[in-house]
Amino acid sequence: MRALLLGAGFSRNWGAPLSSEINGSLLSELHDDAQLANQLRNRPFEDLFSGFALPSGGDDAARRQLRLQSAVKATFDRVNLAFHPSEFEFRRQNFEIRFSVGTFLEKFDVIFTLNQDLLLETAYMTSGGRVRNATIPGMQRAPADSNIWRANGQHTLPFGPLIQPYIKLHGSTNWQSDAGESVLIMGNAKSGAIAKFPVLKWYHEVFETCLRRGNAKLMVIGYSFQDEHINNVICAASKDYKLETFIIDPLGTAVLRDPRMRDAHIPGPPRELEDITIVGELRRTLKEIFSGDRFAVGEIERFFSS
Repeated sequence: MRALLLGAGFSRNWGAPLSSEINGSLLSELHDDAQLANQLRNRPFEDLFSGFALPSGGDDAARRQLRLQSAVKATFDRVNLAFHPSEFEFRRQNFEIRFSVGTFLEKFDVIFTLNQDLLLETAYMTSGGRVRNATIPGMQRAPADSNIWRANGQHTLPFGPLIQPYIKLHGSTNWQSDAGESVLIMGNAKSGAIAKFPVLKWYHEVFETCLRRGNAKLMVIGYSFQDEHINNVICAASKDYKLETFIIDPLGTAVLRDPRMRDAHIPGPPRELEDITIVGELRRTLKEIFSGDRFAVGEIERFFSS
């Protein structure tokens, strides 16, 4: 089993914002609300955002939450419009297949992502010439000519040499429940929000099952290791099932440390994450790697061959 886990740092290679950058975009729409603007200047937007559920009541707090929800949705709509299939590959001259991002992604048995954007739907899943057909289990278009997806209640994971499950653990900007509620998990208390949607609860179970398989290897790209429900699965799989992890991140394995302690003069106690089995790291961006970095691509190829 070769699994891939993507975080915001993955989509950042194609211009998508990191969570820390979204505050600025939200301020462009919410600057006229003094309270919201002040909060966005001083706190991560996820601290303020309680999800897309309709707030109860009609007071100022409920009104602000609705405005914040609308601004978050609009920001992601702009992010998705910025993606273009023709710009997915970084190397266009003297092209070698080993420097293809699409070919790299296709090597994984399953792709998990914490991102809610539509980068892979736009530029990877729609591209031709793939041996494997990337598919989103448990979801389907509704209706057929719409970009809205809804759960189909089929909680069976397709596996095979020609099939690649693509699992969005926190939902997506274009997913809705039958009631029209956004199936999109952001902000604090993600675990509780996930339990609300059967398809996302099932996805989390699939994530656990895949990482607990014998001889499983996980490559992590652009994830900051700040979601405890994800970290707990990785830690348990490493400790109890010998999961091996490879990290691609500018911080390398330092990304596993508590961000509040990385620059502290007196180091705090290590996180359990720091003890997981690491079988490699690259501190380079995907753009650097797949623009022709033979050494880095060679290190990635070793991940699949060992």
